[in-house]
Amino acid sequence: MGQQTRQPLSLPDILVLNCNLDSAGNEEFWKVQTELAKSEGKESWIPHNLTLDLEGKSVEYELYATFSFIQESGNPIGNLISHVKVSKLYHEIKGMPPKDNWYLFNDLLISPVAANEAVTFDLGYSIPCVFYYVRKNFEKDHPSEVSFPLDSSGNKEFFKIS
Repeated sequence: MGQQTRQPLSLPDILVLNCNLDSAGNEEFWKVQTELAKSEGKESWIPHNLTLDLEGKSVEYELYATFSFIQESGNPIGNLISHVKVSKLYHEIKGMPPKDNWYLFNDLLISPVAANEAVTFDLGYSIPCVFYYVRKNFEKDHPSEVSFPLDSSGNKEFFKIS
């Protein structure tokens, strides 16, 4: 049977990676990588920054979010959580000093966390699902304006009260 290959023509602004931990072989790969990182004195082998090269062009990406599945003993259903890096603008608007800019979203709980928590996983408890990388300087290439406080003075009606 023939083999097909595909070559990307360009690199995306947003890169979403599926961790694919649905087999014993893939889980073993993650365990080995984690142990190697620890043996080198690192907390995690997951990079906060990536550089991808395509035909001589380099594109730098920055980690913006991780999503993982939490399986606690005694809870057969489990829980999805996310770690999200917010922009420095958020802290400026709120009058807060910028820290690591990382937050844990766990159901109704939202709390600030250190950046390393977004990339540290204990596979017996926290199973990584998806990593969300964004091209550096994305905001310069795709500017957006956010007005605070949010109100209905814009051109669009979001809610119609009758």
